[in-house]
Amino acid sequence: MTPAADAISDVLAPAAPAGVRLDDGEVVLMSLRQHWSVPMALGGAPSLLLVAFLGTLSFGRQTPMPPTLLGILTALALTPLIAAMLRHATRRYVLTDRRVMLRHGRDVRWVALPAVHAVETNAPAGKPGDVRFRSAQGVLVWHRVPDARAAAAAAREAVDRYGRG
Repeated sequence: MTPAADAISDVLAPAAPAGVRLDDGEVVLMSLRQHWSVPMALGGAPSLLLVAFLGTLSFGRQTPMPPTLLGILTALALTPLIAAMLRHATRRYVLTDRRVMLRHGRDVRWVALPAVHAVETNAPAGKPGDVRFRSAQGVLVWHRVPDARAAAAAAREAVDRYGRG
């Protein structure tokens, strides 16, 4: 394996993710999740701003806001963060010796390694970014992968080793 593939396998030990059925003898080479910044950008920042606004609103009043109302408003403000975290927890990117997969909840999309024409990323080394797998069926995209360049290098190596042989 290349140093890039070694770095990924050292950080995240490959494991068959729940909900993805593997064929007999299929080996998981890499299993990743989105970068943690995705749920924070989608739900975290707005939720935290709303909670801060509610805190300022409730403590800046001469008559205190009833705790029940404050709790309900806080729960509503945190709902986007909770929804983003649930979406984040159900998304998994898997590379096996036979295919590239994207699992989002129960939906599993995949492309066989021999069908992959190109593996692309435009992320700088060590930074999160997208990894695109181009094939005749279209493009399968792993969004916001931590260290996208290393993941793309490991995927290229897998395509060369298992997909072209």
